Amino acid sequence: MLDGLDDVAWSELRHAYGEAGDVPGLLRRAASGGDAAEEALSEIFGCLFHQGTVYTATTAAVPFLTELARYAPERRSEFVWLLGMSADPHHAHGSAFDAVKAAVSANADALIPLLGDADPQVRAAAAYALAQCGAPPAPLWDRRAVEEDADVRASLAFALGLLDPARAVEDLSRAVVHAPPVERVAAALALTRNGEAWPDGAAAAVVGAMDDAEVEYAWQRHADWTDDLLVETDDALATTLLRQMFTAPSAQVRRAGVWGMTVRGQARRTTPALLLPLVRPLLDDPDEGVRGEVVGALRRSGRASARFADELRTVAARYPRTAHQVAITPELKAVETLMLLGDPGWIDPVCAAVAADPDTRRIRLLHHGMPWSRRAFDEVRRRLAAPAGRDAATVSVLATVLGQWGSDAAPAVPELLAVLPHAGEAVSRALSRIGHTAPETEPYLRAFAERTGDLEAALDAWRMTDDARLPIEALNRLLTGERVQPPRNPPDLGDVGSHLLPLVPAARHHLTGTAAATYPQRDVQVLAARVLSAATGDPAPALPTVRAVLEAGGTSASGAAGLVADLATTFRTGVGDLEPVLRGRLDDRWSTVAAARALWRLGTPPAELVAPLIAAIPAPYGGRGAVALLVDMGAVDAVADLDRLARRDERIVTSGIDDDIVWQDERLQDRLREAVVALREL
Repeated sequence: MLDGLDDVAWSELRHAYGEAGDVPGLLRRAASGGDAAEEALSEIFGCLFHQGTVYTATTAAVPFLTELARYAPERRSEFVWLLGMSADPHHAHGSAFDAVKAAVSANADALIPLLGDADPQVRAAAAYALAQCGAPPAPLWDRRAVEEDADVRASLAFALGLLDPARAVEDLSRAVVHAPPVERVAAALALTRNGEAWPDGAAAAVVGAMDDAEVEYAWQRHADWTDDLLVETDDALATTLLRQMFTAPSAQVRRAGVWGMTVRGQARRTTPALLLPLVRPLLDDPDEGVRGEVVGALRRSGRASARFADELRTVAARYPRTAHQVAITPELKAVETLMLLGDPGWIDPVCAAVAADPDTRRIRLLHHGMPWSRRAFDEVRRRLAAPAGRDAATVSVLATVLGQWGSDAAPAVPELLAVLPHAGEAVSRALSRIGHTAPETEPYLRAFAERTGDLEAALDAWRMTDDARLPIEALNRLLTGERVQPPRNPPDLGDVGSHLLPLVPAARHHLTGTAAATYPQRDVQVLAARVLSAATGDPAPALPTVRAVLEAGGTSASGAAGLVADLATTFRTGVGDLEPVLRGRLDDRWSTVAAARALWRLGTPPAELVAPLIAAIPAPYGGRGAVALLVDMGAVDAVADLDRLARRDERIVTSGIDDDIVWQDERLQDRLREAVVALREL
C-alpha cells in the first residue's frame, strides 16, 4: 500500500500550512491504525482540506487517499467522505479545486467496489463520492436494489437524484412518503434540488420524520438539513412545511422551523413579509426555547418584524432583569430589534438596566450603529432632559446613540451640553460626531485621548486648542507599536501639516519600500506614509512603500489606495505612476472601491469603473462604499445594474453576523434605490 508515495515531489507542492513535505509521513501514519492513525487523519483534513480549501498537495494525495479508503485497517469511511467533499463544489473551493475534482473522478473505478463493502458507513460514503465524480449510475442502481441499511439507502437516493434525475423521480417519489425517516428526507431533498414536485402526503411524511432523521453532513448545504429544505423549496411548499412544523408535537421541530424560516429569509428578500406572520402563535408556545427562538427570528428578519412591535416591547421590558447575563437572551434580542426598527420602546429598559448596573454595555448596536428615527430621537432627548436621566451610565448610553446619528442629532445639542458634567467623555465625543464644537468639551476629549491614544479625540481636541501634542502623541503610539491595531482608514492629517515634523523619523522607519509581513504592520506603513506626506508636503519618499502595499493586496491595499485618492488632487503627477497597480486592485474585493476612487480622481472616466464597482457590491465586506462612489462619480451608465440589484429577490448581503444579514441587505437595497433616483436626475 502507498507504493510510489516517495516518487512525488511533495516539497514542491503546497497545503494549508505551506510546503507539503510532511504529507507522506501523515499518509503512512494514517495507514498504521490506532491513535496515531486518528491523529494523522485529523491533520490530513486540516492541511489538505482546510475549512474547505483544497491545494496542489490535495490533488497529488488523491490516489493515496483512495488506497487508504480501500485498504486502511480502520476509519476507511472517513477517507471516502474526504475524497467526496474535496470534489463537491458545495464544500470545497480554492484555485486547485478543478484539478482535485478531476483527480477524484479519475479514481472513480477504484471507489465503485466500495458500494458493496461490508461496512455500511463505507457504502454510504462511496455513494456520495461517486456522485461527486459524475460516475455512471448503473452500479448505484444495482446497489440500491439490494441495500437494506437505511443510511446507505438515503445516500444512494441523494446520489441517484444527482446522477440520474430523470429515472430517479419515480423511486424518490415513493421513498419520500413510505421510506424510513432518513431515506424519506433524503428523497425530499433530492426531489427539491431537481425541481420536482412532491407527491401528495409528502410534506406531512417529511415533517413526521424530522425527529428521527439525521442527514450526513456531506450531503447538506447549510448547517442543518431542515435549513436546506426550507431554503430550496418554492414559497408554496415552504409555507406548507412551516405550517406543519409550527404545529408539530415536537418542540425541537418547531424550533427548527423557526430557524429555517429565517435562513430562507437571509436568502430571499420577499420571505420575511410572507412567512413571518406564521410564527405569531409560537410567541405563546409552552416551550421556552421555542418562544426564545421566535424572538431571535424577529431579530433576524429585518423590517418585517415591525408588525410584532408590541410583543417585542413586552419582552424588552424584562431586559433589566437579564442584562447581567453573559448569554444572549431573548430580552437583549428584543431590545436590539426595537433599536433597529427605530422604535423608542428600547429606551426605558436600557436606561433602567444601565442605571442598575453601569457595567452593562452588551448591546452591540451601541457600538455598531442604529438608524435614526424621529420617534426614538425625540424620546432620547426627553429622557436626557428628565432628572431621572442624569446618572452617568444612562447619559453615556444616550449620548453614544446621539453621536452615532451625527448631524441628524444636532437639535439635541442643548440637552447634551446640559448633561456634560455627568458623563463628560461620552458627551464630548457625541458632540464632536454631531459636528458641534464646544470649548467646554476640550478637557474631556484631552483626557480621553491621553488615556486611550484615540486619534479621533486627539484631533478634535487639537482643533479646539491648536495644541498639536495630543495628535502627535496618539500617532506616535501607533507608529511605535504601543497599539497593536492601527486604524485601517485613518483620518486625513493634512490640516495638522508641519506640526507632525517630529514624527518623520518614526514614519521613515516603516517606509522600507517593501510590504511588511502582516496586515497590521502594512496598515502602520500606510499611516506612516500619511504622516510623512502631511508633515513635509512631499509624499514622494513614501510612494515606493505605498506601491508595495498596493501590490501585496488584501485589506491594507484599501488603505493604500485611499491615501492615493487623497493625494490625487494635490500630487497628481507623483501618484500617477501608480495607475497600473491601482487597476490591478479593481478585482481585489478588499480594495476595489478605494482603487476605483483613486483612479477616478486621477482622471479615469467613470464609465470604465462601473463594471468593477457593480461586481464589488455583492462581494462580502469589500463592496462597502461602491454605491456611494458611483453616485459621486455621476456614473449614469450604472443605473440599469443598480436598479436590477435593487429589485432582485436574492439577497446581496449573505454573510456576516447572522442577526444582521437581513438588516444590512435592506439598508443596501435602500441605498441602491436612492442611487438610481439620484443618477436618473443627472
